[in-house]
Amino acid sequence: MVAKGNPENITSAMDLARDDLVQSHPNPLTEGIFKFYGSGMLKDLGIYEQVTADKMCKQCWAKPGKTWFTARHHRETPHRIENNQADVGIVWTTEVAYAKAEGRKCRHQGAA
Repeated sequence: MVAKGNPENITSAMDLARDDLVQSHPNPLTEGIFKFYGSGMLKDLGIYEQVTADKMCKQCWAKPGKTWFTARHHRETPHRIENNQADVGIVWTTEVAYAKAEGRKCRHQGAA
């Protein structure tokens, strides 16, 4: 998920390796989307350690000032993006649809 208008010009999951982005992801301890899918995608792309600093935590900066892991729910990421606390985050596609239906300032950006 990215902010409406994609101001950081994020075009693919490989952009998560960029140092100029602030990221917000579901925590890898209790959130299935990151625990089972997001971490695997980052590992497959060869950028897992770069994005997460190999840290497993909740409500913490995995990479100080760059990669935030949520406290308990993936809906924290859309909120952080909308409030300019993050540029991008891994969320379920349904979260983007839900946020858009509520008129929130975000959009889906494919992982390809």
